[in-house]
Amino acid sequence: MSRNAGSRPRPSRRAGYAFISVGLASAFAITSLPAAYAAPSGTAVIAEVYGGGGNSGATLVRDFVELGNAGSAAYDLSGYSVQYLPGSPSASSQWQVTALSGALAPGGRFLVAEGAGTGGTTAPPEPDATGSIAMSATSGTIALVSGTAALTCKTAADCAADSRIVDLVGYGSAVVREGSGPAAGASNTASVARSSGLTDTDDNAGDFAAQTPSPVNSAGETPGSGDGDGDGDGDGDPSAVTPPRPPVWSRPARAPG
Repeated sequence: MSRNAGSRPRPSRRAGYAFISVGLASAFAITSLPAAYAAPSGTAVIAEVYGGGGNSGATLVRDFVELGNAGSAAYDLSGYSVQYLPGSPSASSQWQVTALSGALAPGGRFLVAEGAGTGGTTAPPEPDATGSIAMSATSGTIALVSGTAALTCKTAADCAADSRIVDLVGYGSAVVREGSGPAAGASNTASVARSSGLTDTDDNAGDFAAQTPSPVNSAGETPGSGDGDGDGDGDGDPSAVTPPRPPVWSRPARAPG
């Protein structure tokens, strides 16, 4: 779910409520109708979520969240954040925060790299923002938030009422999600992603499908086409920095005599 207001999008939260129709025949009959869904978004949304990076069987070495902009204007991400909550939060669970900066181009993508594991062989493309959150491969909640203060909501209803949340995706068995249920199919080898048109009906189960992880950054780069680990050496390993090459010595030119 996403909202836009004025030249700079300011999020406001659409809360979903179940409508109850009460009909009178020979007696009252009460029927619960499906949760109301919003129209497709025209602004920034969470496009893809992957928490299996670096795990057993994974190809990519780190987790990521990809944002997308279905609108016709740039979306300013300065002061925004991507936040993560475990799928089944306890009383002590806290949202983890990765601050963002820059802008999301119209029709573009914005890649947020998160925690790296010891498995995998391929780096994602160079990220537009980098965090260190160790996301679950199978169950969790990601929120795009206006602000960098950690969220405090731990239920779907409470998060729906928080106007700072621009978009939210629960996957696996996440209790905090939008619509009829969380997005299904996330694993060590599969992400959950929106369709290419970034359709947003505020129903994670319907808007997202499992697929092979396919991160894209703001430059349009894909895995293998960028360094992806932030150290600039092209190996995808943030712990291994290639030392600078020593200068090449050459004999001074002989003065004419």
